[in-house]
Amino acid sequence: MYFLSRGSLATGSVRVFTRGDQSKAEAGANDGAREDDGDPDAVRVNVRVYYHTQAALDRVNICDLERSGGKDRGVGIFTPRNWHSGNPLDYLRFEVDIVLPPETTSIMRSTPKLFNRLETDYSNFLLQLGVLRFKSMDIGTSNAPIISEEVDGNDINVKSSNGNIMGSFNVSTSLKLVTSNGKIQTDVTMNSDKASKPTDLFMKTSNGGIDANLNLIATKSPADSAFHVQSITSNAHNNVVVSSQPLGASLVTIDSKSSNEKATVLVPPPFEGTFNLKTSNAQPNVVSDDVDDPAGEGRTRHLTWNRFGNGANGQVTWGTPRSKPKSWVHIESSNSPVTLYLRDV
Repeated sequence: MYFLSRGSLATGSVRVFTRGDQSKAEAGANDGAREDDGDPDAVRVNVRVYYHTQAALDRVNICDLERSGGKDRGVGIFTPRNWHSGNPLDYLRFEVDIVLPPETTSIMRSTPKLFNRLETDYSNFLLQLGVLRFKSMDIGTSNAPIISEEVDGNDINVKSSNGNIMGSFNVSTSLKLVTSNGKIQTDVTMNSDKASKPTDLFMKTSNGGIDANLNLIATKSPADSAFHVQSITSNAHNNVVVSSQPLGASLVTIDSKSSNEKATVLVPPPFEGTFNLKTSNAQPNVVSDDVDDPAGEGRTRHLTWNRFGNGANGQVTWGTPRSKPKSWVHIESSNSPVTLYLRDV
């Protein structure tokens, strides 16, 4: 499925949700929330347009789209490009509801069905994602935020500009959250079952803060799990919190960077690895709480670290390590403090 807009006269909002999700049955969404009187497995697309003049409406084309020999279908909104009349009456506002069929074998009518792929390419459209399950997603807009209630997938790519990215994601291969001049505020569950191929999270923005709460899950044995997190911003804070991670995970790596604002990373007691902190015109710091051995074996946590100028490096382990741990944390900023927290949330 793919959905897009083209042209300079269209703005509005797009909502994607599962039919029967009553939380979406609010102003303007009643058609999407009610029972479909057609094919129960059909995807329903409702488009509402608000316009000032008939002439403005006549410039719009709303089209069925088809590619890959009819295997991939969608809807496009087309308005004139480079329309510079300056007349506010020429602009149109759209409300688009993309209503997906639920999983028919579920007792709960609103349980999301697993689909192969969703792709959006909008400009000046707010995107709101409900409780969704897709193998892959490529979600894009510009000059507007993207808000996710709960999106589950293997590969998820979310991109905006001049807008926030907010919400919850559950991913098993990779998740990319990229915007500019907007904040990233997210809860992410990262699932891993292959130590040789880390589940990957990439977050990047500018002039906007990052607040990420992460839960790292081993879907097989902890030794078969690996995770990589990269979080980048500038002129704003960067705060990454790992609420949980598998005990004995093969690999956990976190790379957090900012400029002109503080950068912080929190890792829970099961974390064992090296760390490197770097900043300028400020001090790096490591904060550690006294906690019990997460394995319940009575081991002592060993924390060693050294500060050098505006940097610091060190290592944290439980008991006597047989080899240097592979996991690591890197935190970097400028003109502001950087802090690593070794404790529970």
